[in-house]
Amino acid sequence: MIKIKGEIAMELKKSVQTFSNAIKSTKEFSDLIQAKRAIEKNNMLKNEVIDFNQKLSSIYSSNKPQNIIKSEAEQLFKKFDSLNKNIEVEKFLKASDEFNKMMYRTNQYMNELVQKELILK
Repeated sequence: MIKIKGEIAMELKKSVQTFSNAIKSTKEFSDLIQAKRAIEKNNMLKNEVIDFNQKLSSIYSSNKPQNIIKSEAEQLFKKFDSLNKNIEVEKFLKASDEFNKMMYRTNQYMNELVQKELILK
């Protein structure tokens, strides 16, 4: 857990908690949680999905250009095509993909907001 000290840091911590709650209130998060619960009922299926999801998260968390991220994600979906034929897995993968895209856009926007202030004029 990250330890934040000081009065200003406490305000930042509260803002981050509020931001986390806002993310958890999105449709993308809710859909992902529902799909996750369905997958967790089958251990073998769950392990396959964990492997896929780790690889997909790695793709979306990279600092690569959007077109390369999209291409790598599509390649990964093709590799796991047989897994994707399971209806519960299909729902979970779609929900994971939508959530990861939302988080990527959110991170991009936060970076833009901060970087705007750091540009020399």
